[in-house]
Amino acid sequence: MKIIATLSALVLSASIANADGYSNDYAVITSIQPVYVNRFVDKYERRCSNVEVPIYGTVRGGSTGDVLAGVIIGGAIGNQFGNGDGKDAMTILGAIVGANQGANTKHTVVTGYSIEERCENIQYTANEPIISYYNIQYTLDGMTYYQETTRRYELGQRVKVKVSLH
Repeated sequence: MKIIATLSALVLSASIANADGYSNDYAVITSIQPVYVNRFVDKYERRCSNVEVPIYGTVRGGSTGDVLAGVIIGGAIGNQFGNGDGKDAMTILGAIVGANQGANTKHTVVTGYSIEERCENIQYTANEPIISYYNIQYTLDGMTYYQETTRRYELGQRVKVKVSLH
């Protein structure tokens, strides 16, 4: 609509005619204002950081609780065997074997830490505005006109305008 208004104004301001009813004049660009639109794009970024990672090891040797549990369970199992005085001996033998098993229990424990780099890819959306068009201002025969255009002009540039004389 602005273009039509601008061209109409040029029609009224034209003073020189040629054979086909148009005059080619030159106007000077006096102002250029880009008009931006938002463009959202997906971006990716790799982020890394150092983290402590546990080192696991196996150790032999049970805790007091492991030994005590071995004595009780071994004694109970040993008590199931033997007769008379032999029953007491089997109970004691079971308790000794159970205590030994409890004392030699293997445990997985953290023996230290190492530092490792861990990375992850992060996705995010960023706004990257782009020029949609330009609002330009130019003068012709002492009059100022405005126009929207997708063409890129330079400030002070002379441009040919076609003026209708009808």
